[in-house]
Amino acid sequence: MNRILNLICPTSHLESFIAKKTAGRNIANYYVTSLGVALHLHKKDDAENLKTILSQYEIEEIHLFQDVFCPFIKNTLEKKRPSEFYIDRILEKILHEQIRQEEFWKADYRSKAGQLAEKNLLLQIQSIHQNPLLTDYITKQKLLLKGIIIDKSENKILRELSYSPKISA
Repeated sequence: MNRILNLICPTSHLESFIAKKTAGRNIANYYVTSLGVALHLHKKDDAENLKTILSQYEIEEIHLFQDVFCPFIKNTLEKKRPSEFYIDRILEKILHEQIRQEEFWKADYRSKAGQLAEKNLLLQIQSIHQNPLLTDYITKQKLLLKGIIIDKSENKILRELSYSPKISA
């Protein structure tokens, strides 16, 4: 049985989406939630907790899911509320530092959200892989890290991102 830890945003309610996509396959799904899939791995306790989960449940793959209609992505693009959460600051930083502005703002919502989601997922995957408490364990266990961008409203996986340490967000 393949054991997958799915990191999801609690506001996106993706558990049933994931269960349907993996039904009939020999997969055990486990879940950890974090607003906008922004992990607080800079906090030692959070990194240790994640390592404990990986070890205790003998996780083989880590999948990070980002819905293009996640309220945090939507707010970053539409600015309907103040940026008050950790994920808001991360997405704002990505938007201002890593995305080419002229071309970006001409695109439709789904394209913009997809670009922002991709950068966030790559950043989060990189932070997992490079965390001092996790990197040796991940390498030793040969864990696969994957980012998955979805449009839950259309029940679609839009893109899958496999992580290589050479990729930087």
